[in-house]
Amino acid sequence: MLVSIKDQDNFTTGHVMQSILGTEAFKIKGGMTTVLIMHLYSDDIKCFENQLKLKVASAPHMFKGANVVVDFTEMEKQDHYDLHAMSMIITSYSIVLLGIKNCSHKLEQLAKQYSINILSDTKSPPKLNTQAKNKQPMFLNKQIRSGQQVYAKECDLVITGSVSSGAEIIADGSIHILGTLSGKAIAGASGNKSSYVFASTFNAELVAIAGIYKVYEASKNFTNTHIYLKNNQIIITSI
Repeated sequence: MLVSIKDQDNFTTGHVMQSILGTEAFKIKGGMTTVLIMHLYSDDIKCFENQLKLKVASAPHMFKGANVVVDFTEMEKQDHYDLHAMSMIITSYSIVLLGIKNCSHKLEQLAKQYSINILSDTKSPPKLNTQAKNKQPMFLNKQIRSGQQVYAKECDLVITGSVSSGAEIIADGSIHILGTLSGKAIAGASGNKSSYVFASTFNAELVAIAGIYKVYEASKNFTNTHIYLKNNQIIITSI
């Protein structure tokens, strides 16, 4: 039922809102969702298809339903890239293509034709790096179980327990796990490339630092493991 201005005196604000809205249908809350950034280097669409096939075959449960953003920063010749074929290949593996970024004007026009989202990207690094160092870490003295997600905003994350397979831990800073890491660990979520991951026992499914990720399929059980970025590559060492 709609209420006109003339009728306002006959209704309290609560009655008006109830009449218009009825039963509350939803709430909007902030949340964190893992997004994989796919950096393209070549315009060879066949090579792209073959390599994606191998990646998915090596870790099918990691890619099924995964959210992906395709970044064209490293590709020099973009204008003749087969954007439609790329999107069809990605979605054929049940991967969700959220959009593309850092592409040429011509690719942006093609993206609009194929209803592919064009995402903006900040050119300067976020300033959360310093803030994370000055802010107290988030300490969790418990096990993070399968299906659970933890996010340490603008700080480091320290977990004295273990992280089960299927669990996901995210931090804008670095991550320290005194137990066993068996799930996903995402450090430097705000873009801090100096972030790292330390785990007393390392058996992770996925590790990401500042958007650069590495998927692990076989059991590892490394001890006292330090994971960090060097030349935009994930490096794993024992300390």
